[in-house]
Amino acid sequence: MGTLSFDYVRAFTGTSNRIIQVFVNGTQIGIDIPVSATSDVIQNYSQPINVAGNVELEITSVGAAQVKIDNITWTSYVPAPVKFSFSILKKSIIIQISPSLPLPKQTTTISQSKDLVMAEVSKV
Repeated sequence: MGTLSFDYVRAFTGTSNRIIQVFVNGTQIGIDIPVSATSDVIQNYSQPINVAGNVELEITSVGAAQVKIDNITWTSYVPAPVKFSFSILKKSIIIQISPSLPLPKQTTTISQSKDLVMAEVSKV
């Protein structure tokens, strides 16, 4: 799951507090989403989730009053490309890998021959 989006608004005319919580694989994503207790204007939620593989999505309304949720959509998760930077200090190699997002399983092979450093990233 890449980015999750949905529309929300209070249901009925009661003025009790309403809060929405979004969970992915049992972990709350972001902060509680307050829902206006007095407005009937539809709001939009859109948040990058960035989770690979199977995903269990739970959208929960907290409080005594009802919330309407509609137009739930999400994009596919595409990990950002991996970038390497190398520094060679005498016989040591310092490797910095970014981004620090969850990446698919991979192997990294690094080899050095004289002044040449090579890196190969392979998906497992």
